Amino acid sequence: MIGWARIILAASSIAAVSLDPLLSGSRSTLTTGIGGTYFLFAVIALPLGGWLRHPRWYGLGCHTLDLAVITAVVYLTEVPASPFFVLFNFPVLAAALRWRWKGALWTSVAVLGLFVTTELIFSFWLPSDFEGALLVVRCAELLAIGVLLVYFGWHRERFFAELARLTAWPEYRPDRDGDPLPIRSVLAYIASVFAAPRVLLVWSDPEEPWTYAHEWQEKGHRQEQLPPDVWQQATVDPLSDRICLFEPTAETIFLDEAGNVQRTSRAAVNPSLRRRFDIGSGISIPVSGESIEGRLFVLDKRDLSVEDLSIAAVLAARIDTAIEHSAALALWRRTAAAEERLRVARDLHDGILQVLAGTDLKLQILRETARSTGARTGSRSCKHSRRTGRRYSCWMSKCLAAPGLRSFAK
Repeated sequence: MIGWARIILAASSIAAVSLDPLLSGSRSTLTTGIGGTYFLFAVIALPLGGWLRHPRWYGLGCHTLDLAVITAVVYLTEVPASPFFVLFNFPVLAAALRWRWKGALWTSVAVLGLFVTTELIFSFWLPSDFEGALLVVRCAELLAIGVLLVYFGWHRERFFAELARLTAWPEYRPDRDGDPLPIRSVLAYIASVFAAPRVLLVWSDPEEPWTYAHEWQEKGHRQEQLPPDVWQQATVDPLSDRICLFEPTAETIFLDEAGNVQRTSRAAVNPSLRRRFDIGSGISIPVSGESIEGRLFVLDKRDLSVEDLSIAAVLAARIDTAIEHSAALALWRRTAAAEERLRVARDLHDGILQVLAGTDLKLQILRETARSTGARTGSRSCKHSRRTGRRYSCWMSKCLAAPGLRSFAK
């Protein structure tokens, strides 16, 4: 894009110089030569940059040449009344696209310095043509455009940083976090995405009457159990199923069903909930699913903008998916644990029955043997069987008293 813009500027500059009747012959010829050389460079640089894969030195070299050519053209066409003054905006915009706010800042300083220097040189040679008022106006224009482009570059960098944080979904492991739902991990992740110091989640389980509040701050996390009517008071609002951006002294901005930005004078947060948790400005995101229903508030965030609603819309879908996935994972873990307990109990039950049945068969055989061989041999065999039975009884008592088996049964 920058290469195509360079070609257009070079071609239009050549045409403008050839049509300007105020330029003298030597200056017109020199300016046309510079413009033609610049046009040729722009045509060559466009495919060359793609072939070289745009290395850093290539961008810096093209940027330096842009500043030098534009300064020369402005100087040769009677600074500061030159009609080519507007070309100074091109390198500043190109720097903002290439290097964001830092590039726009340093290029704005360089452009302002070059323009003032050429004006001083021009006024030294032709003091009668010096126009101080025009110089001040042109400098103010360069400064204003530079400030706007620096802000544009900074905003663009912040937006890309938020997108990078948005893709870095945290890993959730129930054994480490200790929560059946990944609430703490989700709140910390949302705070990092929006760079917000405080995040609040007010939610309730459809199968339970209580309402829960989880508040994450930089200093820690706290959980609070609220009466059931608190959630009903918080959701009695026509914006309860909308993503909202609210401030105390401004209108509420929300996304409608089609994803369009709308404004309303209605309050996005119930006054009782606002007072209870000291809610000022922030973003409100609905959270719903089979195991949870609530609302998430990103609070005390600086520089709220409409773009935050789009990021919140993406987050809302990811939060619902994460919570439902975690709920399904917790159910699967409980089901697997219950099946394992049943398997162990069945194995223990079947093993004991086999031992008892075998002992009973042996005792019957011993009784038959005692009748046929004599009382003394049968008495010895019975004593041996009783000792074997006592050993099995002691072994079963130790197994049932083992702490590992007892905790597994729970």
